[in-house]
This record gives sequence, C-alpha cells and structure tokens, in this order.
Amino acid sequence: MDYFLRLVHPVVLYILIPVLLLALLIRARWHKGIMYRYPLASLLKSHGKASKHPYKKIFFLCRFLVLVLLAFLIAKPQLVDSRATVNIEGIDIVLAVDVSGSMQIKDDKNDQRSRIDIAKKEAVRFINKRDNDAIGLVIFGQDALSRCPITLDKEILKTIVDELEIGIIPHEGTVLSTALITSANRLKNSKSKNKIIILLTDGEPSEGDMSPDVAIDAARKLGIKVYTVGIGNDKIQQVMHPFYGPMTMPRVNTELLTRIARETGGKFFMAKNAHDMRVIYDTIDALEKTKIEAPVFSHYWDIFIPVVWIIFGLLMFELLASSFFWFGV
Repeated sequence: MDYFLRLVHPVVLYILIPVLLLALLIRARWHKGIMYRYPLASLLKSHGKASKHPYKKIFFLCRFLVLVLLAFLIAKPQLVDSRATVNIEGIDIVLAVDVSGSMQIKDDKNDQRSRIDIAKKEAVRFINKRDNDAIGLVIFGQDALSRCPITLDKEILKTIVDELEIGIIPHEGTVLSTALITSANRLKNSKSKNKIIILLTDGEPSEGDMSPDVAIDAARKLGIKVYTVGIGNDKIQQVMHPFYGPMTMPRVNTELLTRIARETGGKFFMAKNAHDMRVIYDTIDALEKTKIEAPVFSHYWDIFIPVVWIIFGLLMFELLASSFFWFGV
C-alpha cells in the first residue's frame, strides 16, 4: 500500500513553527551563557582537562526538537492509506416530473397536498438516499425543459426540486415523449454503465407531442432503463380543480407507460396517494443498486503514540547523557 502523511489541524503549525523560529533567532542573537568562576576550574582548564565536547549544543538541539514535535502533535498527524478502496454504488439518474396544470389536484381527502407537492417531497427523499449517484431533473408540461443537469451536488438539486411549481413553464399540455427524449439527451454522454430515467406523469400525451416510438427507440439505443410512474387515477374521473372548479380529468395512460417501461427494461408503477408514491421510490431505490469499487481516502491512522515515544526518547537521552556521560567543566 502507498501511504502519505496528513495533518488534521495544519493551521497550528502556521502559528507555532514561526514562534519557535523567532525564539531560536532571539537566542542566537542575544543569548549569553551563564559563566561561573572557580579556581579549580581555571586549574583544570590550564592543564587541558576541560571537556571540549559540544554536549550543550546537542542538549539544546534535543530540547528544540521536543518543542517542534509537540507542535506537530497538536496538529494531529495521521497516516493515510492512499490505495484504500470501498464498495460504492453509482448510477446516473434523471427525474422527469410532470408540472402540467392537473398536477395541482388533490387526490386524497385526508391529505391536503397536491400531486406536485407529494411528488416533490418524495423526490427529495429519494435524492437523499442516493449519496453516490449523479442525478438530473427534467420538467414538462406543454414544453419539456432540462431544469438541472446531472450533478452530484444534492443540495442544489434539492433546492431546485423544492422550488418547482405549476406555471414555471406553460402547463396546458403533457409532452410526455418529448420529456423522455430530453431526459435521454441528458444521459447520452454519461459514462456510467447504469442509466435510468424516472418518468412521473398524471395524464396522457397532448396533441403535438412526438411519437412515443421515437422516444422509446432513443432510450433503448442509449442503454437507458425507464421507470414510469402514474400518479392520480387510471380511470376518467370528476375532480375539483383549485382554479376551474368541477371538471373531468383524463385518466393516466397506463398502457403507454407500461409499454415504455417494458421496452426499455424498466417497470411501471401506479400511485394513487402519498403512501403509494413513497413505496414506489423505495422500490426503485432497492432495484437500482450497482456495486463498484472506487479509490477513496478514508482510512486514517493516528500516529500520536509513535511521536510521543520519540519525544520520550529524546528527553531520556538528555537526562541520561547529562547525568552519566557528558558532564563536567
């Protein structure tokens, strides 16, 4: 394995090392050793018995190294395994969310949230669970728009999802196939072996939308798996629109959504309430797991004890040497 050293608090050395160097400079320039005058010392020196060994300089160097090592310890040194690998999961995902006018409808009398509110909350919950996946966002109504490119910055993505609302693009229509093409276009340059689109809608394709055959063919050629999610009802129903009052809403085109999912290797789901939506996202999350091995710098070993032993060795060396070997005049 390859190892390298890192300091958890390197700023400590930026402060302490200059202080130590300044102290060293002051000592070299102005420090004077203490002088003692004894008749016997003069006699020994005159007979060449005085020691010329530079032990005082060696002792000073030991003490200075101890101070440097103590500063080094405060910075918390760690040994890093630069070739450590862990299993992570990485898939490129595009969320294609319907923001047509009908997404303002509330399906559950016991839940006052609209379809778009439920879709947003569960999308954010899904994003939070996909730590290692790059995710993008496409929205569609009368037009299709790439709202966020594929990114690993989940905070920005969640902010964009939270800010979604009806009217952000023209909402009188549902260009489902165009949205699928737009999503596939976001994934065409992806290097991931696993690419998926989660297409959520509550209606049928509007007039003027392109042929679903073109969208399905594009997804298949790019190796994209499409999970389709219908929200609302698969039967024609009378609903209370928040702006237009009682009106007949078209059913979810389950046949088309099932076909898109089947021909691209995905799966179709139907959500009639918030609980269904959560279960669907959890199911997709469980289905789409691909383990890969990637290098990460996550294995750290503190080297506090070895450095402490070095400091202890220097202090013991000075103590023993000054007591038994290097002493005298």
